[in-house]
Amino acid sequence: MGGDQPCPAAFASPAAVPVNTIARGGRGQWKEAPARMRCTAGRSVHGGVPTRQQLKRALFPSAFAALGDPASQVYYDKKIARGKHHTQALLCLARRRAGVLFAMLRDGTFYASRPTATVS
Repeated sequence: MGGDQPCPAAFASPAAVPVNTIARGGRGQWKEAPARMRCTAGRSVHGGVPTRQQLKRALFPSAFAALGDPASQVYYDKKIARGKHHTQALLCLARRRAGVLFAMLRDGTFYASRPTATVS
């Protein structure tokens, strides 16, 4: 399945179509058949919408690095105090950071850390 081959409409004559000589005929004979081609016009090279796993893979290290921020550390500690495990608390923090990122993009603002109360 070659994605780098041109669209079939790009060939001017049937003689210009590449052939695959190993296609098998109906009664055990070898015959020439056109190679399988796929039109790639208008398609992205790396796919379209990111999957859930790809987003999780990108946001998890970001949440881990955010533990240096006091506001993120307080949120993480609050989740741990509620009985979440480390990975679950990090995923909650990643989801919260995704929400903050979306709000920053929507509003056209930069991140500003807010002072938070400590958990006692």
